[in-house]
Amino acid sequence: MTEVVPSLLFNRFRCFGAVAALLAFASQIPLRAQDHTVLFDTSDPGVSKAIPTWGLDTAWYDENNIRRGAAFMGSNRVDVVRISFTPTSALIGGDLQANEIAILNNRLNWVNKWTSPATTVCINEDSPTVDSW
Repeated sequence: MTEVVPSLLFNRFRCFGAVAALLAFASQIPLRAQDHTVLFDTSDPGVSKAIPTWGLDTAWYDENNIRRGAAFMGSNRVDVVRISFTPTSALIGGDLQANEIAILNNRLNWVNKWTSPATTVCINEDSPTVDSW
């Protein structure tokens, strides 16, 4: 059998009361509906609006993300790829450590392997932790 803690029960009722008061206040605000007529012809070809830039978001470290994205989109249609670098280790002489440079180079190599030479790379920093250095 679970025991109800009185202070917890009080807080729940107080929260419910605050929500009820907020809803009562919100119901007093007049809403003005606006009617708009949108005319269209279902047989009209419409207007083509092309997407000028196509990209892949491959921030996680897995070559398959770039490979699959390029396969679905077509490697010649991948205009931009976002990759991340995750410098979690301390800098040495102001530079990234060798293992982190290797991971970043792997990501860049995957972009070169699976997309066209015209693809732009956007690099962002996405560290799960930051070294105290």
